[in-house]
Amino acid sequence: MEHPLPKVNQHRPVPPDDVLRPLLEKYCKLKLTHKAIADCVNRDLVGTGYAISGKTVGRRRLKFGLNTTKKQAHTIESIRAPVIEMKARYPTWGSRQVTNSLRQVYNIKVAEAKVAKLLQEIEPEAVEARKHLKFLRKVFWSAGLHDVWAFDQHDKWRKFGLLLHVCLEAHTSTVLWLKIWWTNRQTRLINSYYFEAARAFGGVPVLTQSDRGTENYGIANIHTIIRQTLDPSLANTRQHRWMTGTHNIKPEIFWGHFRRMFAPAYEELFNKGVMEGWYDASVNVEKLIFLWLSIPWLQKELDVFVEIWNSSSKRADKNSVLPVGPRSNILNHPEMYGTMDFKLNVDEDLLSDLEEQWAPPDHPVFELVPEPFDNLLPELYEELDSPVVDRQSFWNIYNDLLQMVQARINADPAAFGGLEDVPQSQANTDGRPADAHELLDMEEFREGQQIGTMGAGEVNEEEEDENMGAGEDEDEDEDEDEDE
Repeated sequence: MEHPLPKVNQHRPVPPDDVLRPLLEKYCKLKLTHKAIADCVNRDLVGTGYAISGKTVGRRRLKFGLNTTKKQAHTIESIRAPVIEMKARYPTWGSRQVTNSLRQVYNIKVAEAKVAKLLQEIEPEAVEARKHLKFLRKVFWSAGLHDVWAFDQHDKWRKFGLLLHVCLEAHTSTVLWLKIWWTNRQTRLINSYYFEAARAFGGVPVLTQSDRGTENYGIANIHTIIRQTLDPSLANTRQHRWMTGTHNIKPEIFWGHFRRMFAPAYEELFNKGVMEGWYDASVNVEKLIFLWLSIPWLQKELDVFVEIWNSSSKRADKNSVLPVGPRSNILNHPEMYGTMDFKLNVDEDLLSDLEEQWAPPDHPVFELVPEPFDNLLPELYEELDSPVVDRQSFWNIYNDLLQMVQARINADPAAFGGLEDVPQSQANTDGRPADAHELLDMEEFREGQQIGTMGAGEVNEEEEDENMGAGEDEDEDEDEDEDE
């Protein structure tokens, strides 16, 4: 919607409410000052003719009901119910992450000290245990934003038939994607995550990085092709860095957080179904119903977790020279934090052509469940009045669907033939897929190697002294939520 600009004096006009409000709602969740919020909003409004000051941010927050911590004036009793709900969802979280999640999920702004006091009351033993975590410090070097995208798979839920994959922008530890599916070994699926991120974030990094798993061959190939297309001087050199053992530090750190912060409540839920005899992943009918019900729900839960993660700041660390602030804000406005952006713009036509070749959308890996179940399960779910899926209702819905599906199979076995060899079966998701991509024959990337004439190659000497080789001591088992 276009808005006519009002007559102006020496100041640019304030944007209309329908333009300004979404921006304020976005930045008011990031624990920024009014001046910093105004700075971020003005950067988003470049070219529109609008602008806003810190004082106007305060006035508009009051008008829109976007109250500050002081004005919300929460007490321990007023936050008790949402805190208990968040702790049921994430039982290992400490005061810092609970405070962040209250702000992101409930729009509740409250002092961390107040949350810590409540946690001390309701779980004193857990608070004490979090104070004694031991850290293993490692060093990570980063030139700037989009210098490296580091990705890795996670197989700890394979026994349930669930596999995960993550990619982080290494400079800020921003999660670019966190996906759950019935496989993480098929290159075409992993390739699709790369294309989705390239479009969402407006470009690609200088290098991609992963372990040597064959599922990563696809991205290594695609990224190399893109880099060589943009810069022919890179011909015959792979623009992907292989890491051995646990040296792919950023994703390893993230999975450590994931195991402590997200996984416990859901593992307890799924283990209950296994122990009660409701679910056996080796039985294909049970697995297909489980996948159809769990994956869309879990992806939404993971998206909330990622939003909380990306909007949070790492603790200030005297051993690190990397910028401190909300991860997503550093990613969107690197100039505010004195960091450089090495992102490389890619033409949509190039992405589309490569996607058609390396991640065709009609490949069976993109089917959540095979066709007979994809048609039947939504119908049966509607017969149950489409109940909300959550941790309390999950197994009740699953058991109802299982009973209804088994009745249909008994009535017409021929309609459900071939279930013993569906791609989603445990047997077919173990090991490397037969049609997985092979690695292109290239000279491997080596540390210290010239990486072309684009991106980092354009840094001048003064900028290089200030920004290049920014070292960060990474705590591999760091807990950002340690209670004070």
